[in-house]
Amino acid sequence: MRSLLTLLVLFVSVYCNGQKLKITIYNKTGYDVDLLYIEHNYVGSIKKDSSKIVLDCYLLELQNEVPPEFPVVGELKNKDRGSMACGLNDGGFKKYHVVLGEYKFDLMCYENKAGYLLYWLKH
Repeated sequence: MRSLLTLLVLFVSVYCNGQKLKITIYNKTGYDVDLLYIEHNYVGSIKKDSSKIVLDCYLLELQNEVPPEFPVVGELKNKDRGSMACGLNDGGFKKYHVVLGEYKFDLMCYENKAGYLLYWLKH
């Protein structure tokens, strides 16, 4: 009985210990952003020059210390994405997964006459 109780306490402390991954996103695009996702997790909207904390993400894929999603899934309010094409050169960096820690990213925007592209930078 005592060993069963010990196993139960160990299980609860390891698997039910609350959030182990905290992501803070800073909107540096100069625009309000809608429909933002990070690692398949819906973040929602972020006003320009503000930040949002994401706590419901349990696995984060990184490449060179930022999410490798490019272009970022999100939309600038009242702005047409246009037909801007992009290619991602991974620079030889391997992708890896993290399940704990605190990560901060800047959401950036590159614009030209063809449209805009959202991308991540380490904060």
